[in-house]
Amino acid sequence: MQAKKFGLNQIRHWLSDGLILFKKHSTGFAIMALIYLATTFILDLVPFIGHLLVVLLTPVVIASTFLVCESLVAGETPDRYLNLRQIVPAAIHSAKQLALVYYDQEKMLAVMIISTLALGVVVIIEILALLLHVGGAALPAFASGSVGIDIWFPALLSLFIVWSLRIVLIWIVLYALYLVTLRHQPPLTAIENSLKAASVNASLLGVMSVIFLLPLIIATFLPFYVLLIVGVIMLPLLMSTVYGSGNSIFGK
Repeated sequence: MQAKKFGLNQIRHWLSDGLILFKKHSTGFAIMALIYLATTFILDLVPFIGHLLVVLLTPVVIASTFLVCESLVAGETPDRYLNLRQIVPAAIHSAKQLALVYYDQEKMLAVMIISTLALGVVVIIEILALLLHVGGAALPAFASGSVGIDIWFPALLSLFIVWSLRIVLIWIVLYALYLVTLRHQPPLTAIENSLKAASVNASLLGVMSVIFLLPLIIATFLPFYVLLIVGVIMLPLLMSTVYGSGNSIFGK
């Protein structure tokens, strides 16, 4: 599969299409994001394995969200009975949507293969972060003015390297999941095509990272209610935009 290359002006069209798709199912998407964020918050409280469980769970949620996007584009009636007076059935319906891919064994197997591979890469990046002392006290000390450039600059550079690797991994996994879920590609083929798409559209994905991922990354360092507010808005918009961009990059 040949990945198409686009100029920076294409972002405007992807954002517009993503917003239109988001509006079709805004309540459902918001509840799905709330359930996902609450689940990850609880899992992160589990020592040692909590973060790893989040890494394994997230691709399932992403793949299921792509299926929701596909059904909306196909003409399924959105937001059935999703209103504040029926919050319980709305939550149950949204929870089921988060696990849609589970009911297709072939797709679920492909998603779990990508989840496992992503987990391995995450572990490698986390080891690198430990070796580079990312997340230590150097940057807070710089903010307080108690250290010089010889301390904070290497810390800032290490932080940039680690987060750049994480962001690259996010985009590769997103488009790989798009391909295995909606284009029925084998996992390794999907990863290869995702890498190609990311490499030829690196500048586009860089801008989209600033628009979508940077606010989410910053919110993870703030109180959880801030992450909830940001996530409820940015996560659905990110997924609907990635869905639309996938249709453009890989051809509908």
